[in-house]
Amino acid sequence: MESDLLSKKLRFVPFDSGSSEHAERLRLQRVACGWAEDMIEPWRQAHEAGTKGIYWLVLRDDLPDAGNLIEKHRSKYPDERFPLIDTSASVLGSGRTPTAAEILPVGHIAIERQPAKDKYLGLAAGEVAWITSLYLSYAMHNRGLGRDAMRWAEEALAREPFGARVAYLDTTDKSFQLQEHVVHAAYTERGHAVPEALRSNEEWYRHQGYEVVRRKADGYPWVTQDGEKIDIPLVFLKKQLA
Repeated sequence: MESDLLSKKLRFVPFDSGSSEHAERLRLQRVACGWAEDMIEPWRQAHEAGTKGIYWLVLRDDLPDAGNLIEKHRSKYPDERFPLIDTSASVLGSGRTPTAAEILPVGHIAIERQPAKDKYLGLAAGEVAWITSLYLSYAMHNRGLGRDAMRWAEEALAREPFGARVAYLDTTDKSFQLQEHVVHAAYTERGHAVPEALRSNEEWYRHQGYEVVRRKADGYPWVTQDGEKIDIPLVFLKKQLA
């Protein structure tokens, strides 16, 4: 799938569920994200089973200024400075021939079914699929790469093995995410500059054509760096694909 769905800025290379190097890089990126670093093993198992397709985001070689962007990423995340090797032999239950080429992931994204969430929202499971786990290096923000990844994922969901008519996702409720203490925990405490024009994930997705379906007050448990436990309120969004 990664070869025949085109993107102007990124290549999408499958995660290798059998590689300790791939697993460690995924862990490092989830730590940088600040979310779900404890989910590496369940995600690895789901990818291995073909129920979750995890893809690395890799800058295209012909992207203008790609070399400079890579150096910015390596400088911000020195533990990620070394490339991985494309060794994945399957994704979403289909075999593939790995290229054995070096890749330097600057993020990742996943596409999958979410039966429990389908049931919670009363969805026709065969008609919907989910975009999950999107992460993009903080050194790469505001360059259109996230939008490029979303367009690719939406096109992938519309094809087999999903054949989805609607894309779903969930993210942090904007009213929570933009609170001062949450911004401080998400940015300042993690060494990231707070953007001058701060926009919530919810607003970012809505700008791409997603619409709110439902809000859930007790979404995901989150433990801040100082050990505080918080229930993150969620918002579910959808976008018609066909």
